[in-house]
Amino acid sequence: MPVVDRQTPLYFSAAPREGPDGRLTRDWQRLAITDGVAVAQIPPSADTDSAVILARYTPPAADERDRHGLLWLERASEYLDVVDKIRNGEPIVTRYPSEDDRLQWSDPAARDMRVGQARTVPSDIANTFSQAVEEGGFLDLGANTRGHSLWYVIAGLSDGRTALVGEIQDGTRDSRLYAVLLAPDGKPDDVVSGGDIDPTSALPVALRLPDAQGWIAAVYGAAIQYRTSADGAWQPGGDNAALLPSDATHAQVSRPDSKPEIVDLNG
Repeated sequence: MPVVDRQTPLYFSAAPREGPDGRLTRDWQRLAITDGVAVAQIPPSADTDSAVILARYTPPAADERDRHGLLWLERASEYLDVVDKIRNGEPIVTRYPSEDDRLQWSDPAARDMRVGQARTVPSDIANTFSQAVEEGGFLDLGANTRGHSLWYVIAGLSDGRTALVGEIQDGTRDSRLYAVLLAPDGKPDDVVSGGDIDPTSALPVALRLPDAQGWIAAVYGAAIQYRTSADGAWQPGGDNAALLPSDATHAQVSRPDSKPEIVDLNG
């Protein structure tokens, strides 16, 4: 991959690395410039869409979040295709690198699903949630598209904190579930990754909260029950979303148009 010299040091990273907690970091190397051009080699195993180059005077940190100096990279074939369209007066259609894998829970009621104890929450839930996830190091600075959550679960926890639960689709990655924990003063206290979301799952939202604060379960348009042993009695959880106890072992999802489905929370 060739890059034209901009009279500024160039730093290259082939792809982000994901830690066990879901946070992303990158390894950087400074590119050597010869005759006004730098060449970066993308490993065969890497996704070319994940490559990032920063033009700046200070080396980026492994957990860099500042996009200053970010160069948007284009495949040569796409660049030449755009040039040909401009010359021929043809329209240019922007193509996004991934499908929209988010849960399509876009009804107004899905944007503020309340469970647990009553809490006062920030007026801008979406911005508070997204900013906390990004500042927590879970999003990649090289992603050129980002799909924000269409829905949120707000859970008042027994330890005085509040959990804001939603999803973010970051670039070409699958949409991922997160819980932003707010301290009693309303400021973000922690962020927990719940892993990739499977939209086809009977219970696409099932996130275990830290510190024995329970499970967040959600499936919009369905009723949720739970039990605490394989042969235990079913207990009511809630409609659309529920805060289940930390010892819950199974959830039962009942939709109006289908048979109830049982989900093993620890499976």
